[in-house]
Amino acid sequence: MTLKLMPFQEEGVRFLLSSPYRLLADDMGLGKTIQAIVAANRAYAKSMLIICPASVKVHWARKILQWSGRRWTPNQIFIIRDGKSDIPPDANIIIVNYDLTLRGRVKRQLVARGEQRGYDVVCVDEAHYLKNRKAKRTRTILGPGSFLSFAKRVWLFTGTPVLNRPAEFYPILRALAPELISPYLTWQAYGERFCAGYKLGPNANIIQKRKAEDGWVMDGYSHLDDLAARIEPFMLRRTKEDVLDELPDKVETVVPLDIDPPVGLEYLPIATARRELALAKVDKAVDYVAELVAGADKVVVFSHHRDAIHALDAGLRHLGPVIVYGGMSADDKQKSIDRFISDPSCNIFLGQTLAGGVGIDGLQGVCSNVVFLELDWSPGNMDQAVDRVRRIGQKDTVFVHYLSVPGSMDDYMAEVLLEKRQVIERLILASEVNPFMSLDNLLERIATALETIASTQGGSPVVDAAPKAAESKTVKAAKAAKAAKAAEPVEAKVEEDAPPIQAAQSPTITYEQVSDAATQFIMDAHPTDQTIGRKLIKEYVWPMFGTSSMKELKPEQYADALAALRKGPDAYAPDDSDDDL
Repeated sequence: MTLKLMPFQEEGVRFLLSSPYRLLADDMGLGKTIQAIVAANRAYAKSMLIICPASVKVHWARKILQWSGRRWTPNQIFIIRDGKSDIPPDANIIIVNYDLTLRGRVKRQLVARGEQRGYDVVCVDEAHYLKNRKAKRTRTILGPGSFLSFAKRVWLFTGTPVLNRPAEFYPILRALAPELISPYLTWQAYGERFCAGYKLGPNANIIQKRKAEDGWVMDGYSHLDDLAARIEPFMLRRTKEDVLDELPDKVETVVPLDIDPPVGLEYLPIATARRELALAKVDKAVDYVAELVAGADKVVVFSHHRDAIHALDAGLRHLGPVIVYGGMSADDKQKSIDRFISDPSCNIFLGQTLAGGVGIDGLQGVCSNVVFLELDWSPGNMDQAVDRVRRIGQKDTVFVHYLSVPGSMDDYMAEVLLEKRQVIERLILASEVNPFMSLDNLLERIATALETIASTQGGSPVVDAAPKAAESKTVKAAKAAKAAKAAEPVEAKVEEDAPPIQAAQSPTITYEQVSDAATQFIMDAHPTDQTIGRKLIKEYVWPMFGTSSMKELKPEQYADALAALRKGPDAYAPDDSDDDL
């Protein structure tokens, strides 16, 4: 696949190359990372240092391999993962997060490497992390003798506007572009000129004293036109509105998380392994979403499992999340929606992929970023979830972020989704040019094609240029189960984790498998109150088979019972279907 920059991104590359020190302050989602990589390639950089938040280190590595035209190999890229890491001598590109630059061992290695070899390019991602001039990481990275002093080029990136807070811009300007703010080089002079700064008097109140730094209050702004004119050669900023005509209406990104798949998932049922993987991703997901909010204000997050949503809620509590999940009343759902839309302190909408993916309107007016903690087996379900934001009334490009653990069953699910989506799009296109193809015929052809995918091996990776991770046992187990999955119709209701297993296809379904599915059903209904799930099973599932308990099932009913349970509690929750219409 040929990768091509959009015109505004080409302009960004030229801007970066035009001087040794540059700040690219494009809106989040406009491709600052790939602009940096392409610019480094065109500068023939042989050594790079990338400083970024921990949650995007692997993302940088993947993008470098994808956009460098095979110039780099995976073993030339080294990600510093902890304070005890030793940087290998053959590493050309080093990726480190902010916190680890403060570790003595890491800091010494980075400085020594700079002294010995220098850095052709240093990229500082999310440079607003350096806004506090007294913070240790600001002094470490921007202060005298830092590894930036050994760089031929230093490029900074942030999607957070800086002119609204001139005081936070001072450390970067003083370190990298002092000539632009001369003669206002001291903190006091800069603050008085651009921050409406003033010295506290003896009668200052307690609020003023809390704002003060060294007896000065610098939290305002003044002479912004002068400051903007001064920094114009140093900073390039484009908003989504500026380049809207160049953007597609949806941009999708697979975000690899820097974690290892949990040990032992290969011994669990697929549904349980999927839930455990989601829970293992929560901490990194919290960091990633919090960083998105810093540049986008409001973010919608979807996950399949309810306990994963509750874990996200706990981790993102400081951002005022609201939750929508299956089984909530229509009134409670609408309260969550209304608060997300109208409350400036509510930055996160957490939705269960099925319950939050349909029957919801209004999110598109305040949000253009959607994050999936978990993939779904059906592309239609994920499209419906995205369409809560990508619908009439949306004025921006919608950015969709898929959080993935390399080497886990995420890889396999992504392959299946990609294949299904391509088949559906290809057949729909064929129907548009064939006036004799009825809707029923189209759906039948789609179902047949998807069934073929479910019964064959292989598939295209989501990112062809990314390093191919070794398959874990969980991935292999998922692929082994692939033949047992029947493809769902395009508009069919989604099952709990996998499409139904028919008795004719799998005559050896065991009582234990049904029991595991029932346990999963109960846990998904509510993580702590098991009576909810048990009641749903008793009232809706077992009566389908003329029984009142699992023990009364006949062996020939096991496969159908398993399929019914895998639909999950959302398929049976009272009022859930009505309030989603």
